[in-house]
Amino acid sequence: MAFPHLLILPLLAIGDATHVTPKHVGAPASDLLNGRLRSPDPTAVGRPFGHAMIPIEFDDHGNWRRKIPVPTSQHLSLVPIGQKCHEWDVQFMDPNGQQDGPDWTHTPGDMQPFLPQETVRLDVRYPIAGDWEVSISDGEPGSIGYLLIRDRSGVALQMHPTSYASIVGQAKTVRVALTPVDATGNPIIDAVHSFSEGLDITRATMSWHGPEGLIVQEPMGRSGPWLEQSFTPGTNGPHECRLQIEGIDSQGNQFLRTGIHHFHAEYPVEITGIATRELDEERLAIDLMLAYATERPTLLLGSEVWSLGTGGLQPRCWIGGICPVEDGRVTLVLDRRWLATEGGNGESLTLRSLRIASPHAARPLLASGPVDSILLENTDVPMKLDLNSSTIHTMRHGKGDLGGFRIPASTRSHPSRSDRYGGHNLMISHGYCSDADSWNPTDFTGDVAEYINMFQNFSHDEFAQDFISFGSQYKSYGLVGHSQGGNAAVHLYTFYWSGLDWAGNGRLLQCLGSPFSGTALAGNLSILGELFGFGCGVNYDMTYDGAAEWLSYIPTSTRQNTWTWTSTVEDEWWSYDYCHFLTDLVLWDPDDGVVENSEGDLDGANNMGTTLGWCHIKNMTEPREVDDTNRSGEMDTEAAR
Repeated sequence: MAFPHLLILPLLAIGDATHVTPKHVGAPASDLLNGRLRSPDPTAVGRPFGHAMIPIEFDDHGNWRRKIPVPTSQHLSLVPIGQKCHEWDVQFMDPNGQQDGPDWTHTPGDMQPFLPQETVRLDVRYPIAGDWEVSISDGEPGSIGYLLIRDRSGVALQMHPTSYASIVGQAKTVRVALTPVDATGNPIIDAVHSFSEGLDITRATMSWHGPEGLIVQEPMGRSGPWLEQSFTPGTNGPHECRLQIEGIDSQGNQFLRTGIHHFHAEYPVEITGIATRELDEERLAIDLMLAYATERPTLLLGSEVWSLGTGGLQPRCWIGGICPVEDGRVTLVLDRRWLATEGGNGESLTLRSLRIASPHAARPLLASGPVDSILLENTDVPMKLDLNSSTIHTMRHGKGDLGGFRIPASTRSHPSRSDRYGGHNLMISHGYCSDADSWNPTDFTGDVAEYINMFQNFSHDEFAQDFISFGSQYKSYGLVGHSQGGNAAVHLYTFYWSGLDWAGNGRLLQCLGSPFSGTALAGNLSILGELFGFGCGVNYDMTYDGAAEWLSYIPTSTRQNTWTWTSTVEDEWWSYDYCHFLTDLVLWDPDDGVVENSEGDLDGANNMGTTLGWCHIKNMTEPREVDDTNRSGEMDTEAAR
C-alpha cells in the first residue's frame, strides 16, 4: 500500500539524471538479539572447500605429468580445463596401474555458459586410495591450464580472514585448517577436535595477488590446528589470497585441497567528531565528522542504539542506511519512538558497534573495526505513541525528507512494450553477467516491465540504483528477481525509496535462485575466467564473506517482505546426477548449478522450498528454473504492483 505521510516523492527524473532518496533504516532490538544486524564472525561464515584446482603447466613439448594423492572415498571426479583442452590426450592411472575400469565413466561436455570450451570429465566410483598419475600431452607448449579434482572424502579445507576489514597499509591475516563435513558441506566438528583426531595439513603454500599481479608466495606459519599468514596491501583495489595444501586424514590417506579468498583493499575513513541535533519532535540527527571521506559519494552506516530504561542500559534499536557524504560528514537518523517502543527513557543514549562501510559488498572502512561505544547526550522520548501501520513504516524507513543524490538516468530501450508508462507494473529482472535470456514476459500477466542490462558485474548497490533509474518511469512496481536480481531487489527496498514503496497489496519481493549467503562461483571460477579471458569477473557481494557482511545490514522488516525459491536436479537413485558437470565439483549438494540451496534461502524471509527438476540457467542438465511456469504463475498471481 502507499504511505501518504511521506513528505516528497521518492524519485524525480531530471534531464539525464535520476534523483535518489536514501532511507533512514530503523529496526527493533530483536534484530540484535537474533543476530541479523550484528557484524558476522569470519570464523563462522566461510564455506569449506572440498575440491582442488591444480595448475597444469605444459613443458616445451606440450606435456604435463603429476601424481595426485587420492583418499578413500565413494566417488572421485576430475576435469581437465584449458585452451583447446578437447584436443588434449589425457591419461589417468590408478595406484594399481589400471587406466580404465567398469566403474570409470568418461563424460564429454561443454563448459558453457561458464567457459567457452568442451572437455571430458572422469568419474570413478570407489576409487583406490593412493597416488594416481595424470598425464596430458598434445597441449600448447608453455601454456597453462587447471585440473579440477573432487574426491568427496568428507574432509574439507576451512579458510577465513581474522577480520573482514581490508585496509591499505594494515596487515590482513588468513587462517586455514581441516575439518570433516557432511554431504552439504557443514562442518561436523571444529578445527581443534579435527586436529586431535589426526586431520592435519602437511604442506601449504599461500600466494597473495593484487592489482599488479603476484605479490608474495611463501609457506605458512602454524598456530595450533591452524596455519596462518599475514599480508599488508600497499594499494587499494582487488586482491586475492590463493592457497594450495596437501593434507592427511585420520586413516593416513593423503589428499589435495585449494582455496581462494577475495578481498578489496580500501583506504580507511576516520571519525573525527560527533554531534547531535533535533530534526523534529520524533527524530534526532547524529552527525559523524569524517577524515579521508571526501572522495566517497556515499557510505553505508549501521549502529546499535542503547539507552537506560526498563532493565537498565539495554539495546533499544538499530539504525543505519546508505548516506551521502556532504563536506566530510554523514548522518545517522534516530526515530526516538524506537526508544519509547522498546522501553528506553533516552538517558545515557549510546551508540554501540558503530560501523562504516563501502556500499559495495559492505566492505568495512574503520581501520580499528566497529566503534565499541560512543556516549551521546540524553534525549527526550516522545510521550504519545500511536503505533499504526503508517507510524511503524516511518520508523523502519524514515520520512524521505533529508535529500539524496543523483545517478545517471536510464538510457536502455525496452525489448518489448508490455509495461505501462506511469502505471503499476511488475518488474522482472535477470541476474549477474546475464545475456538477457531470463524470464519470459509472456509468463506474466498485466503490465510487465522487463529489466535488461546485459553482461554487467554490478555490486548490489549499483544494481539497485540501476533498478531505480529504470523504474523511475513507473508509479509503482513489485519485483521478481532471478539470481543476483533478487539480492538487488532486497538491497533496493532496504536502502532507497523507489516504486516498491508505492506498490499495492501482494508479495513485494520474489526471488528465485538468489545467492543471499553467497556462492562459490562468485570467486572460484574467476581464475578460469582469467585463463580464457571470459566472464564478468569477481563479484565481492556474492562471495560468502561479502554476502555475510551485506546481510548484516538487512533488517527483518525487509526479509519479511521477501519470498524465496530454490531449485535442484532430480537425483535418480541409479545414477550420479548434477546440474552442471563443471560446477558440480565446486558446489555442495543440493545446488542448482550456480547456487547451493542452503545459500538461496534468506533467514527471516518466506522461504518457499526447493523444486526438483530445474537448474539455474541454460546449458545445464535440466531446464532453466525461470521456465517453471507453475512457479512463475504463482509469482505473477501473488505479486504486488
